[in-house]
Amino acid sequence: MDTKELKAIIEVAEDHNLWIVQDEIYRGTEWDDELSPSMVNYYDKGVTTGGISKTLGVTGLRIGWIACRDVEFMKKIHATTMYVTLCTNRLGEILAIRAMEPETFRRLVKAGRKVGTTNLTILKKWMRDHEELSWVEPKATFCSFPRYGFDMSSWDFCDRALKEQQVLLGPGSGFMVEGYVRLGFGSDTDRFKESLQRFDTFLKSLKHEKA
Repeated sequence: MDTKELKAIIEVAEDHNLWIVQDEIYRGTEWDDELSPSMVNYYDKGVTTGGISKTLGVTGLRIGWIACRDVEFMKKIHATTMYVTLCTNRLGEILAIRAMEPETFRRLVKAGRKVGTTNLTILKKWMRDHEELSWVEPKATFCSFPRYGFDMSSWDFCDRALKEQQVLLGPGSGFMVEGYVRLGFGSDTDRFKESLQRFDTFLKSLKHEKA
């Protein structure tokens, strides 16, 4: 969302004395090069979370952060963190610090953006050739959420895609929205192309059944 949208949400939250939690796990993958605004910079009761697993492509580390202007809130978060995770991932913390060093950070972001923009271009062309699917083109992240035109649950759709063509999709029911699937495009480009070919074969089989 842009700054105008963010401030509109904040106005509603202020009227009702609400806290807002904003997850920024994909910040840095905006495909128009415009960084999204952070809630913590605009609202005292805004909580911003982030991490290095997605944007920097180091998914195994599971290291992240929480930012908030409220000092008492942060003290509670720190106490909880010390109690739950103290000394459980020292090597991960060292690697995360290395990944966050400016030169390394820029290199990792650049590499991720190259894969993402390349695969998104491929996916957009692929989507244009499949009228049985529709979507809102993602402006950021390595995820898309297309809608499909078949009379079946998203769980069955994904289950069959996996069993019949080894295509891994996320059912929309997991996001409380039926008739959609989560389709990621952050993998190796050659592997992604192969996955789309397999997905294409699966869709053709469904269309044949429908006919």
